[in-house]
Amino acid sequence: MKQKIYDLTYTIHENMAVYPGTEKPIIYEAYNIEKWGFEEKKLTMYSHTGTHMDAPAHMVQGGKHLEDFDSSKFVGKAVLITIKKESGKITEEEVIKYFNEYKIINDYTEIEFVILYTGWGKHWGSETYFGEYSSLSLEAVKWIKNKFKNLKGIGVDTISVDPMGSHNFENHHELLKDDIVIIENIANLNKIDERIFEFMCLPVKFENSDGAPVRAIGIV
Repeated sequence: MKQKIYDLTYTIHENMAVYPGTEKPIIYEAYNIEKWGFEEKKLTMYSHTGTHMDAPAHMVQGGKHLEDFDSSKFVGKAVLITIKKESGKITEEEVIKYFNEYKIINDYTEIEFVILYTGWGKHWGSETYFGEYSSLSLEAVKWIKNKFKNLKGIGVDTISVDPMGSHNFENHHELLKDDIVIIENIANLNKIDERIFEFMCLPVKFENSDGAPVRAIGIV
């Protein structure tokens, strides 16, 4: 069977959506072919721009930076949880009901990434994207951690794994304290037509990376 490869990454550009209060990226043409004989850009942007990954060091004192992980950390088998809910908490009960309804997991130890598809990506590029999107409850996050013993990361199609306006970032802390990375602003999850797929999210590698843009892809 032929593989399908899906790009799950938003393109970085100067007018893109960024977390409120964060400066937009600057893409400066440092050199061009007409004058210099080659083209090169100078990029200025925050480490959590676009489709990106949070390292433990993002919120955990003394936590690992992304370059501290082996590259195998960023590749693995993923399960897609589709719960389209416009706002509010996605509860532990709703997550359990999803798995029971579709009977898609025989061996929980096979899964290394849990990807949440809420449908909120349809608002990407508008102010609505930073509104009252739905997010996992802390109890749901703990259930996922307990169920998937080889969990490497959780990904979401929203700006954050916590609600907008959160001050304690409880989901971030619950995951990052155990070296479970977080992938935010995942694009094009509506194109994934299987509930189990291979997931790759390779972060830009730089020193002391508390987070970094990734090129995320899904392989079905």
